[in-house]
Amino acid sequence: MAVAFDMSTAGAASQGPGAQFEIQIKRFRRTFRKRLRKLARVSDRLTELVVTYPGAAFAIATAYGTIEQRAAAIRLIKDGQSLRLVTKTLGLPIWFRKLPPEAFTEVFTELPCDERINQRLAGHVPADAEQTALWLKWVLEAHRECDHEFALWIACQDIFSGQESYAHLIAPLASFAWFSDRADTAAGALIVNRWTPKMSFVRAVDLAFNWIERIKSEVFLGTDGLSDTWLSGGRAAGYRFVPLTTNAELDKEGAAMNNCARAYADAIAQGRCRLFGVRRGCKHVATLEIQPHCGHPGIPAIVQLLGPSNEEVPDRIWKAAFTWLAKQSRYGLPETYVLHAPVPIASVWRKLWRPYWCACGANFVLPEEPDSDTVPGLEQRLLDLRGRN
Repeated sequence: MAVAFDMSTAGAASQGPGAQFEIQIKRFRRTFRKRLRKLARVSDRLTELVVTYPGAAFAIATAYGTIEQRAAAIRLIKDGQSLRLVTKTLGLPIWFRKLPPEAFTEVFTELPCDERINQRLAGHVPADAEQTALWLKWVLEAHRECDHEFALWIACQDIFSGQESYAHLIAPLASFAWFSDRADTAAGALIVNRWTPKMSFVRAVDLAFNWIERIKSEVFLGTDGLSDTWLSGGRAAGYRFVPLTTNAELDKEGAAMNNCARAYADAIAQGRCRLFGVRRGCKHVATLEIQPHCGHPGIPAIVQLLGPSNEEVPDRIWKAAFTWLAKQSRYGLPETYVLHAPVPIASVWRKLWRPYWCACGANFVLPEEPDSDTVPGLEQRLLDLRGRN
């Protein structure tokens, strides 16, 4: 078995295999050094393996694969068989040979071995050894939470420098990519612009964030929509004031007015506001937001009244809005203004995510039982991802 030297081992070549081994072993995380030393004591060829093929040595030392696979691999190594045969016996992908000791910071149980990406993954291992640990974590997570194509796309990104960040950051992005190929599902149907492997990282994160906003409105308002609109719809000065109570109505308003009405779903569910569409005949002319008055919670206050593309509206629409308010027989606002964190409607949440769970499994980022932190957590992970590029 020929010894292949890298920059860190070449300097110790004149000192013999023992010196090369010591230099190499110190590049592994301290947690695993004892197991690697124990493996190396089995034979000189296994000592050499730590230097020439750190990934295979790590796999054997950390019990990757079956007992039979590891035993067969050790026999092959002792007999001086090729590393290609050792790789095949252990069930390791060919790109694994390119990983330095710094890549192995935790035990792995499954590796993408798809022939469609093997060669290409090898070409995207970071040249900086310090980046390989995060690269490996994210590639494995991307494969586990989506598929081989998404894993390859992640491997190509320039996002692995700086402080190491937990791999579950990519869970919402992976699910976005997964559902992009499944428009026939409830969650997939909410995607406006779908992920493709030709897409830039920033573009993909932004589209995933927009999709989570739509998911949010679904799980907070549900299929039946809002029942308590605080104020009644009505007419004033030739204008109609229409409560926006469902996701479909928010979508229609956002499309007609070129605004972000859909993004208000959590604020509506939280009891911070109510939205009304202002019509002149059949024409959408403005969107109105009501909030409890800051000094008198039971009294409504108009905090926004904006036209198409959030432009200012003429005074006549403001006058009509105040006339409409004056016509209200009662105000339905809560007398005590207490904010509460909205909790996703569990049945809607599970309907949206069930196809993904069946394929990839649930995790703490996308749990089967959501709480008030679940959706904000998805949004924050995407914001953190956005900051890495």
